[in-house]
Amino acid sequence: MPGLIRDTLARAVDDLCHDRQPTAVLSGGIDSSSVAALAVRCGAQLTTVSMGTELGDEFDQARLVADHLGTNHRELRTSSTDILALPK
Repeated sequence: MPGLIRDTLARAVDDLCHDRQPTAVLSGGIDSSSVAALAVRCGAQLTTVSMGTELGDEFDQARLVADHLGTNHRELRTSSTDILALPK
């Protein structure tokens, strides 16, 4: 089963990266790091973005993964008030 999941995810990421310059939200966790690694593996010029608020962020973890993968990485900080004010 793990091989099937890995292969399916790799195909999905490859389909999204084909002839594109994708952007991925990167937290530094296993899910976003796996997707970012698969995108880089398929040859994409990947931009990664991590987001945080005054309440917390995962910038250090995301930066570690982005540096390892060689992505064009950006860090965005916004207020939690602005996030909560977004329309549903």
